[in-house]
Amino acid sequence: IQLYSLKNETMLTKKRLETVAEYASGIGVDKTVVTEELVELAHDEDLHIHPFTVNEEKEIRRMIEIGADGIFTDVPDVAVKVFEEIQGE
Repeated sequence: IQLYSLKNETMLTKKRLETVAEYASGIGVDKTVVTEELVELAHDEDLHIHPFTVNEEKEIRRMIEIGADGIFTDVPDVAVKVFEEIQGE
């Protein structure tokens, strides 16, 4: 899987994501710029979206709820716990 990393919100345009989709299957973005709209935009271009570095339980829950395909985290045990809780709801 080729992953493209974006760190600047101004780079996250539809045109830019169309270009990225030509060679990558997903984008890694700083958690601070991830919105539901960005997730939808990435998915419209058949790109997976993986925010980084998501370590707080509240942040992990938010990323799952807005449709992120995965996350980069230093606390995978917490992420699994949150994911399982959401699955049980």
